[in-house]
Amino acid sequence: MPPATLQCQSKTLVHHYLPLADLESALESLQLESCSKPILIHERNLAGIVTSHTDQATIPRLPPAPTLGEWADEYIIAHGYDLASICIMADALQQAENCEAFCRILAAKHMSVAEAHYIYKLTSRQS
Repeated sequence: MPPATLQCQSKTLVHHYLPLADLESALESLQLESCSKPILIHERNLAGIVTSHTDQATIPRLPPAPTLGEWADEYIIAHGYDLASICIMADALQQAENCEAFCRILAAKHMSVAEAHYIYKLTSRQS
């Protein structure tokens, strides 16, 4: 499904971005002579990794997407979640009355319960 057709219930959209300059700086300090090209980021959906990117030119740029909160947003971007998955997580967050309900909704969409639980904690709804 193309991103333009996605409908999210969340009205708060933010530009999620991957700090490529930070990645380049980290790569320079790693001294990876013995390694093949390092993976910069995995691209994933709720069920897991779809592809890996070793060249920053191939990393997709996300359009504005719903926010789950500062820490959760950083986590989902660092882990390479696609726009459809971010929308599903944002909708689940609006619908769920607690962590268990949030996990149940996302587990039904093939996300691991452990990761859903962690993301819920990152939304600052639970300490």
